[in-house]
Amino acid sequence: MNRARKKLGPLQSVRIPTDLGEFAAAFTDQGLAELCFPDRASVLDEFAGSPSAKAVQQTTQTLLAILSGNAPKRFPVMDLSGGTEFQFAVWQSMLRIPFGKTKSYGEIAQDIDNPNAVRAVGAACGANPVPVIVPCHRVLSAGGMGGFSAGIKWKHRLLGIEGVLTPTLSETLGVRIEELLGQPRPRRPAQKHRPESPRMPCPYAP
Repeated sequence: MNRARKKLGPLQSVRIPTDLGEFAAAFTDQGLAELCFPDRASVLDEFAGSPSAKAVQQTTQTLLAILSGNAPKRFPVMDLSGGTEFQFAVWQSMLRIPFGKTKSYGEIAQDIDNPNAVRAVGAACGANPVPVIVPCHRVLSAGGMGGFSAGIKWKHRLLGIEGVLTPTLSETLGVRIEELLGQPRPRRPAQKHRPESPRMPCPYAP
């Protein structure tokens, strides 16, 4: 069991089928604590159980909305207490990046009032336990794509789904649109309602 999971309460996981494969999500009593991509979903099988039906439904709706090219109207409650105070600040900052937009690691460092922590921001992005929903794929390096815990092809694909990876940006970053694994970019309808802010139990609140 990794260090972050040791800090959490008991986990219960389920599989979430999508058009891009079967994701796995793990929950504590506080909320969504971990999300794994299809090629890594089996790592949560040991926690298979029956989490809150409401939490699973909210997570599924949010995940499916993002993967279909739509800004989610609602977010599941998340339990990110497995991270450090610094990581939590970075993850909160990433949640403020609008759907279809990006920021650099340096901009995240500025946002959390720690401008010299660019490398640490990158590490916190890599440690994000709830990718896609906590959108570390929207964070780029100053001169390129930057890394991604699930592999750079998933980062390409997610940015393409959100309409970020345009041919112009693709050329600038040295990324080929064909690397989106043949997935067409869904058309994103105009957003009619402002989505609610994600809710997370904050383990570092004063």
